[in-house]
Amino acid sequence: MISKYIVFDLPSGAGGMAAAIYNSQTLKKIRLFSEQYKIHYKSKTQKNKLRVWFEREEDYTLFFLVFDIASQWSRPRLENGTYEET
Repeated sequence: MISKYIVFDLPSGAGGMAAAIYNSQTLKKIRLFSEQYKIHYKSKTQKNKLRVWFEREEDYTLFFLVFDIASQWSRPRLENGTYEET
């Protein structure tokens, strides 16, 4: 089991609209990444943070090598934590 995830900070303000739009755009990019590289992921959005878990350790390396981080509002980072169903 992988005990880390990628976290994207979501913008605040605009009554949550900015966070919702950014969250949707980021998830679309992650979905395309997942389809292109055949990588399974799980995601959760909580308290202005989007968290993404991959099944394999090497998937995180590939993500940071190929994902267009420069186009992101804030730089994604790795944090420790396991995925729990809610």
